[in-house]
Amino acid sequence: GDDDGQLGAKTVVDLSSTSTSITPFPRVAYLAFDEEALYVLFVNYSPSPEALAVSSDTVWHNDEVEVFIHPAGMDYRQVIVDAAGRMNDEGELLGVKVAINKTDIQWIVEMAIPFASLGQTPKAGDVWRLNLTGRQVADGDTWVAWNPTYGGFHNAARFGELHFVAP
Repeated sequence: GDDDGQLGAKTVVDLSSTSTSITPFPRVAYLAFDEEALYVLFVNYSPSPEALAVSSDTVWHNDEVEVFIHPAGMDYRQVIVDAAGRMNDEGELLGVKVAINKTDIQWIVEMAIPFASLGQTPKAGDVWRLNLTGRQVADGDTWVAWNPTYGGFHNAARFGELHFVAP
């Protein structure tokens, strides 16, 4: 039968922001897209997902994941989701949909970031900048990244590339 192929990617988010260490509790991120949204799935490993830090009202003070998405010719956007499923204000304003699930050794974050709210829908051949980051609090307080920024995560020049291809 017809096979449309798979549009997506898999990467590991486990380096410190300075690229000097690797967390013993890696995060695996999967990305896919359609005409409506970018879909990001984080599978975060933890020895005790029920003990993750979620008590702060400030999401980046908790165990959390972050997506920095930088469409070509526009400002980057930052979406943060903590282990309780709460988002930062920007994620709320963008209309990001989120689901959280926990197992014995994982906490899983699914998100859909609508292209309409980013002001741009990618076409085949487009390249956007992207970084997948987060904070690990309960399992040894550290900041982790897919693409190290050598300092704060807001260094857009150090984001990786997201290539959109046709099916």
